[in-house]
Amino acid sequence: MCAGRPRIDHESLYNNPSYILLEAIRTELENLHLTQFTDEMLSIFLRRDKNYVTKKYYKIRGGKLGYITQDTFNKIKEIVIDYFCCETGEINYNLSKMLDDYEIYLSNHKYIRSKARSKLYHPNLKADFFKNILTDEQIYWLGVMYSDGFVNKEKDEYREYYRIGLKVKISDEEFIDRYIFTLGLNPERKHKYEELQEIDGKLRLVSYYRIYFANQQMAEDLISNGVLTNKSKKLRLPEFESKRDYLPFLLGCFDGDGEAGSSRLWSGSRNFLEDIKELFNVPNEIQYRESRLGSAWGLSLGPRLFNAMIDSYEDSMPRKRKKLMER
Repeated sequence: MCAGRPRIDHESLYNNPSYILLEAIRTELENLHLTQFTDEMLSIFLRRDKNYVTKKYYKIRGGKLGYITQDTFNKIKEIVIDYFCCETGEINYNLSKMLDDYEIYLSNHKYIRSKARSKLYHPNLKADFFKNILTDEQIYWLGVMYSDGFVNKEKDEYREYYRIGLKVKISDEEFIDRYIFTLGLNPERKHKYEELQEIDGKLRLVSYYRIYFANQQMAEDLISNGVLTNKSKKLRLPEFESKRDYLPFLLGCFDGDGEAGSSRLWSGSRNFLEDIKELFNVPNEIQYRESRLGSAWGLSLGPRLFNAMIDSYEDSMPRKRKKLMER
């Protein structure tokens, strides 16, 4: 499966507001000086990096909106008006209109970013999937988000917003594909990346599949259900209608942070494991593990609880669906 943004056709580039504005400026410069202005020359005129225009068009062709931030636009507008007024005594009506149109576009784009940007990249997203968590499927995937998922707060030119994501090992590609299908995400947004892990006392690069997206409704629902930002050391067991509902939830947690071939569940939060130990009367003690990349707490849930988790939801991660011998 290909990673990255979906490609778009040339017509979409030509209709992009940033492209229209930059080409309007280029046209007026060429008309004034009777010479061709390359992307590099246009970038330098705008007092940007020499590859600014080329990179901007590349991003637009790759599926990004390619908008010019408000601060950069203000500087470009000032440069353009000062230059043409100095050279010709006035600014061309068409170019003046392009600047005004882009100002309107930026004001509308702020709304798009804050309310519905995810729909541009994930048109089939089930934004309310975690709003009312009632089914085993919803409970299970909430558990997955408690372990391998994340909700991060980020900030751009316009606002603070939340980004949601999930990462899995390369061998679990089928698992993240099911997550993508369940939430209605765009599979083309899945991508590979690497991060350092300590394995057998040595730091090694480990490859993962990851997908992340911005949707404020889903982020707020996840947070209200306990998936906090920077959550690893702050997790606590959520509240469900019945004790049985905890089984698919714990199964989702185990598929993210469980030790295959055993019943041991790892977490950055000792309190989270204490909650599980108390609720299910787990007799085993909580263990501590430390590495150069951080620490974690582990609890062996026991074969009886683990097997009950397996029985509670049939579509969990295949490689971890191995029942344990009960005594």
